[in-house]
Amino acid sequence: ESLDVPKYIKRTVAAVDLWFIQMESQFAIAGITMDSAKYHYAMSGLDFQALKEVRDIVRNPPEAGKYEKLKTELIRRLSISEEGKVRQLLAREELGDRKPSQFLRHLSNLAGTSVPESLLETIWMGGLPRNLQAILADLTDLELEKMAECADKIHKTTTGLQVACFALQTPASGIEELIRVTNAMIIELVNPINTARESSDPRAQRRTQTRSRSRSPSTGPCWYHRTFGDRATRCQSPCTRQSGNAANRL
Repeated sequence: ESLDVPKYIKRTVAAVDLWFIQMESQFAIAGITMDSAKYHYAMSGLDFQALKEVRDIVRNPPEAGKYEKLKTELIRRLSISEEGKVRQLLAREELGDRKPSQFLRHLSNLAGTSVPESLLETIWMGGLPRNLQAILADLTDLELEKMAECADKIHKTTTGLQVACFALQTPASGIEELIRVTNAMIIELVNPINTARESSDPRAQRRTQTRSRSRSPSTGPCWYHRTFGDRATRCQSPCTRQSGNAANRL
């Protein structure tokens, strides 16, 4: 039986997958169904670099399922290699003067379909300012696009605070007021999201009540101190870093 073996050109996951689809079309046209025949035809079409990826299989093929083993392992190993290269590429990218949502779209365009969304989210979060990472850590159950929208609003607020502090040479009392206003704005952004999540789940209230009865007192800092550190102008009990301003305790 004659077979027109397609030329193996590019060693990417998408290209290899399509190459095997072409091969299987040729098998169907030629009426080839035997595993060993499929395996040897595929072997004859792969180039040297591709064979190096699966050298262990080529040297010691299984007794049965040779073709499927060759196909599955070649795609899997190229996927790992390709994802690693893309991850290194993305890790070098910086936020710069982009909005967080623009940064996410930029990373997504670079990654294509070779990087899962969970990994893309991790790389995106790692490229954001630390104060923004701390706030977004409580919103990770949101869809990535929704989280990016929240990040835009929060980033705009915190960036405005930094400009006011440095460009206007604001005195200490003014900086504290700016931080207080910023805290309040961020809370206004985050609280509706948390409220919506809880109201959409009828079990949330019961879980909250159960936790309030059973959990032991916190031994760590409150949300304000965890997010803003020494700059926090509010404090929520219990907290290991109680704010000196008792009027701002919640």
